[in-house]
Amino acid sequence: MKKAYIERFLCLSLMLILLPCSDALASGRLVTPGDCVRIKYLVQDGLNAVYGSIKLNPQGTKLLYLVKSPDISTNTNTILVYVREVNSTLSDNGKVITSGQDVSEPHWLEDGTHFTALVRRGRWVSLVMFDADSASEETIAKTDRNIIEYSVSRDARIAVFTLGEPPDSVTEHTREERASGYRVPFGQVDRESHASPVAIVRRRGEKWSLPRPIRIRDPFGQTTLPGATQFRFLSVSPDGRKVLMQYPSVSIPASWKASPYIRSILGWGGMPSITVLVDLATGKTTIPFAGVTDSLAFWSEDGRSFLVAAHSPVGSHWEQQDVREHRLTNADANLFWVSVDDGKIEEVFFHVAYHHQTALAWRLDGRVVVQVGPRTVAVLERQSDGWQEVSRTDVPLAGSYGYSAIVSDGKTIVGIYQSPTVSPDLYAFSPGQGAIRLLTKLNPQLDHLSLSEPELIHWKTSNGATVDGLFFKPVGYVAGRRYPLVIQTKGDVGSFVCDSGVNHDPAFAPQPLASAGIAYLFRRYPENYRQEDEIAQYPKTVPGELGEALYEMDVWETAVDSLDRSGLIDPTRVGIIGFSRTGWEVEFDLAHSRIRFAAATASDNIQYSLGEYALLHQESTLRAYDEMYGGPPYGSSLANWLKYSVSFNMDKIHTPLMIESMGYGIDDNTPGKIPLSIATRDEIFVGLSHLDKPVELYYYPNEEHSPDHPRARLASLQRSLDWYRFWLQGYERPNAEDKDQYRRWEKLRTLQNK
Repeated sequence: MKKAYIERFLCLSLMLILLPCSDALASGRLVTPGDCVRIKYLVQDGLNAVYGSIKLNPQGTKLLYLVKSPDISTNTNTILVYVREVNSTLSDNGKVITSGQDVSEPHWLEDGTHFTALVRRGRWVSLVMFDADSASEETIAKTDRNIIEYSVSRDARIAVFTLGEPPDSVTEHTREERASGYRVPFGQVDRESHASPVAIVRRRGEKWSLPRPIRIRDPFGQTTLPGATQFRFLSVSPDGRKVLMQYPSVSIPASWKASPYIRSILGWGGMPSITVLVDLATGKTTIPFAGVTDSLAFWSEDGRSFLVAAHSPVGSHWEQQDVREHRLTNADANLFWVSVDDGKIEEVFFHVAYHHQTALAWRLDGRVVVQVGPRTVAVLERQSDGWQEVSRTDVPLAGSYGYSAIVSDGKTIVGIYQSPTVSPDLYAFSPGQGAIRLLTKLNPQLDHLSLSEPELIHWKTSNGATVDGLFFKPVGYVAGRRYPLVIQTKGDVGSFVCDSGVNHDPAFAPQPLASAGIAYLFRRYPENYRQEDEIAQYPKTVPGELGEALYEMDVWETAVDSLDRSGLIDPTRVGIIGFSRTGWEVEFDLAHSRIRFAAATASDNIQYSLGEYALLHQESTLRAYDEMYGGPPYGSSLANWLKYSVSFNMDKIHTPLMIESMGYGIDDNTPGKIPLSIATRDEIFVGLSHLDKPVELYYYPNEEHSPDHPRARLASLQRSLDWYRFWLQGYERPNAEDKDQYRRWEKLRTLQNK
């Protein structure tokens, strides 16, 4: 075992995360964007242990997990499905049962040897069953459409699944309509998406039946729901007679609308998600739980009850308690037990760790295993006076990433271990065992890289609130020297970062920038962080919801002040990166901050601009933007838009800005037809260009919100690195892929110096 890995393991065992265990790490070569892109990650479909991609078999003996392996040369990501014995040694990496570019939702069957998964076979994603011992496979269901989600009965003789859109689902206008013109209805510019009709297949002998659609009726009105309804979180009962599923309901009755949480959902144009119970024999649809749910239901062995993480039932005393304690955000949920026979509901656990996560296990002895904290598992038992906790286990990994998945049967806990400078690997821990066992070593190449060890720092905002941050000093840091700084406005809670980590958010490059001699900072949210506590600190001196932007601007202004006073940074060479919602905050900062940032990036972000207000063409958008500015861009509230919207403040922007936009599969190659994701950003791009301000716009047509293909990730990281090195250090990379890049940027610098 190499010295670097031994030191890394000791850091884990002794819980010295974020402390100086980096001698081996600091002795290697500097990190490049390519290093970040090549890192393998454990796949997480979600935090829910039943629905995720790390699974213990029912016997607790075998572990199944998915690994995402990127390949820059082919521009693909391969998903490797591993199975290994839980008690095997680190040297036993397990066996690859299958692989492909599209593998998800593995689920063990009751025999502990077979499992099912969604796998792309040819053009479409099918439902396949595998033998973990022989690696043989059998197709359960395939159609001419992708299978999106599924659930199977205990004996795997019944499967229910949702289907994606057919390839010919684009609405084409007739020749007469194109000749004579046709009406464009408000809010329906784009075709309906995410259609998910539900289908069922049954095993008859050795063969599976052809898929048959299931008609789902609206339990409020008993009308058949449209095929475009977004059914999700399917859960078939153990005997295969019933299925639970969720969908966003548009026909909420008046009694439900009295719920404060449901009112808030409707207020911003959303639709409450409800759970329905469908009898597969009769088609009867009922509501077993009168409230908003957002997790997969977990059936008991006898199929007479289930568990679900949800907001408290409408009108219940639990809901009244939530109101008193101001627990009315999306993240606030409790775990409930629901009896299918008589509709009885009991609270199992108050305030679950993650609102998308149901129980980890429901054991044969009737006890329920629940994750009650980032690294804490509890076992609960139903008694005469309600559910009581009988044991609790804390995994001794203080300081590691708190949102990594955990699976457990109450005897063994398996989870993903990672920290800002330790890439994700699986560990196993048993109560009373004392020591944690590492099960994988996915990225041995990192042992030879010099990673910047972040320092946990604190500073105070102008109103006295304390903010935590992770500060990456440049590799080879020299005390007393002031360095350029790049601020990442989207925070983190301690996951591994080379780029942004497992999400691959664009432009974030902490390790490559630190390797290039640039300090890097982002917020570190404590595990007890509550967004509502921070919202209470937003300034009340501005209209609408603009206090958010002012608060975030103050966070970064005071961070720069604090680091400047400490002598760590050069305040004249500060860059700032925004992505998604924080991209809007960055653009707000460029126009309104007292700090003149030296460079900035805004990637695939909302802008709250006048152009978006019109182009997005939806009532929910108008409502959200009106709330932001205290009204629409007409009448008395127009003054608010004029003062704060980027649309009317581009003349105040003096910072070189790089804009990145994702195409969601739409090419920009048809003259006169600008993709919406570009059109909404053209307002700022065209405006700054017309004003002779330094600006660049890059478009990634094949990427979703966060780039996933290796070449797009590499391009975004390298451009970000080049951009900040150019503006903060005056550095130009030799032999850049874009031969005209620096020639253009030198012209932009001329504009900047006017």
